[in-house]
Amino acid sequence: MLAIARFKVDFAVIGKSVIDLGGDLLDFDAARVLVADGTQFTRTTPVRIASLAQVDDFVMDRIPSEKLIDRCADWGTQLYWV
Repeated sequence: MLAIARFKVDFAVIGKSVIDLGGDLLDFDAARVLVADGTQFTRTTPVRIASLAQVDDFVMDRIPSEKLIDRCADWGTQLYWV
């Protein structure tokens, strides 16, 4: 969550199964899902948050490049496009 705290965002969707009395968000599964639109591949920024190699599932609005498909397969990152 520290990575998220450094940014102002329009919105974030964070799934959880339980909110405990201490205010912590807990889940039964530690799956990491990234949802992004195609514009994310056309811009640059100086801050690195994570790598797609750390993501379990990546959902996007268009078919990615063959290079990205191959790299995600190597990392074990499952791709979905809708």
